[in-house]
Amino acid sequence: MPDSPPPLSAADAAALRDTVAHFDAGRLDEAERGALALRARVPGNPDVRHLVALIALRRGRPAEALAHVDGLLREWPRDAFALNTRGAACQALGRREEAIAAYRAAVDADPGYADAAGNLGVALLEARRQEEALRLAGEALSRMPGFLPLRMVGGHAALGLGRLEEARAHYAGALELSPGHPAILGMLGDVLHRLGRDEEALAAFDSVVAAQPDAAGGHNNRGTALLALGRAAEAEAAFRRATELDPGLAAAWHNLACALQSQGRHEDCARAGTRAIGLAPGFTEAALTLSAALNETGRAPEAESLLRGVLERSPGHARALVTLAGSLGLSRRHGEAVEAARQAAAAAPRDAAILGAAAGVLAEDGRFEEALARYDAAIALAPGDAAWRVLRALALPVVAPSVEAIATAREALAHHAAQVAQGGLALADPERRIGATGFYLAYHGEPDLALQREVARMHLALHPALAWQAPGAAPRARRGRRLRVGFLSAFLHNHTIGKLFRGFVAGLDRARFEVVVLHARDRRDAVREAIDASADAAFVLPTRLAPAREAVAQAALDVLFYPEIGMHAFTYFLSHARLAPVQVTGWGHPDTTGVPAIDHFVSAACLEPEGAQAHYGERLARFERLPVFYERPAPPPALGVRARL
Repeated sequence: MPDSPPPLSAADAAALRDTVAHFDAGRLDEAERGALALRARVPGNPDVRHLVALIALRRGRPAEALAHVDGLLREWPRDAFALNTRGAACQALGRREEAIAAYRAAVDADPGYADAAGNLGVALLEARRQEEALRLAGEALSRMPGFLPLRMVGGHAALGLGRLEEARAHYAGALELSPGHPAILGMLGDVLHRLGRDEEALAAFDSVVAAQPDAAGGHNNRGTALLALGRAAEAEAAFRRATELDPGLAAAWHNLACALQSQGRHEDCARAGTRAIGLAPGFTEAALTLSAALNETGRAPEAESLLRGVLERSPGHARALVTLAGSLGLSRRHGEAVEAARQAAAAAPRDAAILGAAAGVLAEDGRFEEALARYDAAIALAPGDAAWRVLRALALPVVAPSVEAIATAREALAHHAAQVAQGGLALADPERRIGATGFYLAYHGEPDLALQREVARMHLALHPALAWQAPGAAPRARRGRRLRVGFLSAFLHNHTIGKLFRGFVAGLDRARFEVVVLHARDRRDAVREAIDASADAAFVLPTRLAPAREAVAQAALDVLFYPEIGMHAFTYFLSHARLAPVQVTGWGHPDTTGVPAIDHFVSAACLEPEGAQAHYGERLARFERLPVFYERPAPPPALGVRARL
């Protein structure tokens, strides 16, 4: 290695300072002219040669920069600054491993050279060598704790390795060095969100939005924290703002779809999901969210097509398979649905959510023992998740092979329901997690009151808010006004319940009764339209329990009549609340509810044996005839000839 270069003359030193100033200010034309002039006068000066290389690199000529710096390194091989520049030139040329070696040599030559350490960390991250990057950050920060880029390298490396607490510590340290920096706040918020510390994440994202109100990403991230906190309407507003600011941001459209799905607004969810897929056709998460919404809105064939596309790209994708099983079941292709559910369970044998969902498909198809085994596996994997315990308790054979099998299933229901009720667990959103009732109990030919009460106790223990009481549910003075009666069901459309009660709604004496129809789900057809047209008022309830309860309470009913309780999970859960002074159910599902908030069960004398009241938790009302008004069906057209029969 040659001796130190001779010092520059005063004039050349001044010229070098001016040239560096031009370079730092981005005046590259002036900088390049000055550097070349200096090189002509002092060709051996390493600082001038290095500056020429830096200018070539800044001007997008990395190969030229590399040639200059390699010539310099042949004479001064441990020049840390030249080694760092060599790393940058190699990185620009895509020669990643050479870049890493050069940066590492620069740090070895000068352990306190912060820029070289930071550049080495970034190169290691780009090479997906996170362990090395994290180790480097730890070692270098012990020497230079105030160097912000190394904090960011440590955070990114720890995040890539899934070491969230370490990532949080690094980003928090970075924020101390640069308070209020939006990018750092965004990264810290993301890690806090992943750690489940969403109140803190929201505070970070709020700061980002305050600093950059027109940046879509901040609003999008803020929405994710709000959605995780259960504040779906606020999350929706945040995502909508993100899509307004950047209509091409597919992630924001997908997140909006998730917020709408969380509110049970499946049609709106499908529209937002379709936008996300249109922007990013291979966006798997968006495809899964959209498919679930399509299933909910009766468009199972469309969902199936979308899911098969996901499975072509990602064979064996467990969530796609289990969602496909739901689509196939809705299309009444039950054998295919069962096969898809089995494939999903095989693809994710350690995923409780997949196993539980597969169990639901199997139970629906009557694969009773196989369903129980899947539920038991889900419970073993997620013992604190009450949903799988509830669904396991409620699982009953669709068609029992024997009287003994019925007795065994009923004993199991009583045992598991009591265990869940006494287990100290909680379930925040039963309307989303539990899609089953004790429906098949009514077909056993046995008294069900004790079992139905056990099931109701189980649900109330897990979610005491089910027993919510509306402030205005006390009896109101009549003072000559009509009684306001509400009919609440998920089946007041072209369904047996809709057909049984269509004439009932229309025929009630309007001199005595004001009739309100409350739909627990939005299914539109001619029967629904006729029912709504005959009522004094009709509306669709929100699909989450709390706002649905509020909506029923605001209807200010004197009598709330459920044509059936036990056929639809949402209606069953809603029936636990006191929403009107008098709450009644009928024989649309011919079984006692076991629900303390239901006062009366409307039946007929011809249906009930002696001592029937003992089988009901409700007060039994026995009419002289069936309380139903079935519209006479239109006669079919004449067939004309016997052969057509």
